[in-house]
Amino acid sequence: MDSTVEGCNLEFFDRSAKSAQLISDLSSEFWSNPRVQECGPFLHESYGYENLLSGATQDALKRQFTPTARHIRFAPDYALVLPEPAGRHAATLIEYKVTTTPRYTFRDEQWNFGQIEADSWENLQRLRASGLEVALVVFCPYHPRPLLAEFAESSLAVNERRAVQSTITGSRTDYINLDLRKMRTFEMFMHEEFSVNKDVVRDVCLNLKEAWRVNPLMRTTHASASSYKGSETGFNWE
Repeated sequence: MDSTVEGCNLEFFDRSAKSAQLISDLSSEFWSNPRVQECGPFLHESYGYENLLSGATQDALKRQFTPTARHIRFAPDYALVLPEPAGRHAATLIEYKVTTTPRYTFRDEQWNFGQIEADSWENLQRLRASGLEVALVVFCPYHPRPLLAEFAESSLAVNERRAVQSTITGSRTDYINLDLRKMRTFEMFMHEEFSVNKDVVRDVCLNLKEAWRVNPLMRTTHASASSYKGSETGFNWE
């Protein structure tokens, strides 16, 4: 197998494993937590195509590039539904992302920026433009506020679609940089938008972040050209 292709596949599976870890931990420790559910109740269900479609259909979609095929492939991961009458947040789509490599080209500001696949971001923008409620939840181990959430507004992006350079370790997928300073903490987002008690969400998230801090899968990784290779996960957490 060509090393470049193999590297790309490994990067994809690594990225998928990190997102799966984030989703699994939040599902079991936050969304299923009785103290959190008392503030809801919340129904948190799989929505993304990986969870709903057969492997054969997924493979076929990867070879299609129509707007509909792209929409299906990059549909948000989860649906959050409040069964009781809940006004503006009765139903929300959630996209989960993990970004572990600081954007070293921003130099001393690199801790403020994350990365998301361009196809995924552009699909979120199409959904928002059609009037759908879509939120983005990001775990970023090198950011001072490592667990963030915000509605997927276009103002979060700091550039248009960019192609990564072909390196042996990169994923080679087009990307968008996000300004993480424009996102709220997950704790604040859940309190302000869904009225989850501040103490409850803080306590649960503290335990989750400590688990991620020592989990090798969720560690900070640095580009080969970065001068900050000694900076580890949690070094600058508030």
